[in-house]
Amino acid sequence: MTRHFQGWKTSSLPAAVAILTQKWAKNGFQGPLDLRYCLILVPTRHAGRRLRAELAKIAAERGSAVLSGSIVTPEHLVPLPPEAADDSLVLACLARRLLAEHAALASLFPAPAAEWSFSFALGIAEQLQDVRRQLAEADKSPADLLPLVPDAEKDRWTDIAKLEKSLFQDLAKLSLKDPLQARREAARRPPAARPYSRVVALFIPDLSALAARTLETLSASCEVDLHVCAPESEAARFDAWGRPLPERWENDPLPLDASQIHVFDQTPDETETLAALLIEADREKRALAICAPDPD
Repeated sequence: MTRHFQGWKTSSLPAAVAILTQKWAKNGFQGPLDLRYCLILVPTRHAGRRLRAELAKIAAERGSAVLSGSIVTPEHLVPLPPEAADDSLVLACLARRLLAEHAALASLFPAPAAEWSFSFALGIAEQLQDVRRQLAEADKSPADLLPLVPDAEKDRWTDIAKLEKSLFQDLAKLSLKDPLQARREAARRPPAARPYSRVVALFIPDLSALAARTLETLSASCEVDLHVCAPESEAARFDAWGRPLPERWENDPLPLDASQIHVFDQTPDETETLAALLIEADREKRALAICAPDPD
């Protein structure tokens, strides 16, 4: 498993194209651009669509075509095994458990609801499933958190862990597995068939623990290249998976002049200024990054 630092002078899309066409270019652009041996990881589905379009454009300009490999986001790195239950069935099983056992889960539901119905239980199940999904992306389960949470929260997480165990049992009776647990298990298991010989991760700054576990497993049987959008001189400020180390960045001043910082009282003023900046950047062929501090 190897990290590659690409610098800051080239934006991510042309840098990704250069990485994937390097071997083809060395061969004088002979034949099609063959990426069938390659599993390509991109940060978002939109990034994947843009990359496919750009590769097709480059190949067409050479009078050729792309034999594309798989281009996926990290959450789709691990395919679900056939025995994994459908998400809707998982929610239904969890809601049924909640409806039957909520009275015994006093730490999780200290205040009794006015009336428990299946519809109400399904809404709670969806919230619990969101929590479990986030934990699974971190390669954790509720039971894994028990030694880590404060004592005041331990009983609540114990109830969630009990619910999850009951869910596993209910699905097992149907000869099925929980999809989140199945994905975690698959991340640790070498694939039975490996249709590619190389994995290329392109500029993913927030690779999840589960995806990292999968890449670690794959690295035992194929080449794994992690590309980082930063110069080699900044290597010590990224972890082994190409993720920025927060403590190495959080106290750095932003290289911005005061004139580059715009403050607005009204949303329309903000929108008009942003539109003007976008038009100016496009006219001058400059890259423009837009950052929203508030995720909402």
